[in-house]
Amino acid sequence: MHTLVIALILPGLGIGLGSCCIFEQQTEIAAPGVVMAAPPLIEATLAGNVDDVRSQLANGTDPNLIYNTNTALTYAARDGFTEIARLLIDHGAEVNWIDGEGVTPLILASFKDHIELVQLLLAHGADITIRDQMGPDCAGLCPTAGRVRPHSAAPKIFKLKYMPLLI
Repeated sequence: MHTLVIALILPGLGIGLGSCCIFEQQTEIAAPGVVMAAPPLIEATLAGNVDDVRSQLANGTDPNLIYNTNTALTYAARDGFTEIARLLIDHGAEVNWIDGEGVTPLILASFKDHIELVQLLLAHGADITIRDQMGPDCAGLCPTAGRVRPHSAAPKIFKLKYMPLLI
């Protein structure tokens, strides 16, 4: 629900609030095909409700459902919900989904230091070379305007992915 504010300026009545009438009305504003409320799978993911996510997936909900350019896996990765991420992946969620800002679940999990989730995504084929709109990928910089966060999981991703190959 959005508030629509309309101001009418009445000519010839001078300047100030006396010449302006403001009307406020609650209204639904949506373009065709745009979902205003989060779908149940997304709501359950955002709430961290594993049982509701499991139920939604069991009832055939598409794990790649898009809401605000993100999938449920994107939200689970951002919020550190590893068990939900595992359920989504087991039901076919795209681990390399790129949102409207060029961010993947792996970039989010890395940036938020969700190491177990990073490992899960890597084990299911997450691509560490995908770069967000700012340029960094998971093996290098974190997606914070080009600044490195030394305590972030980004350097650990490279070790998790490639160190076993070097031994």
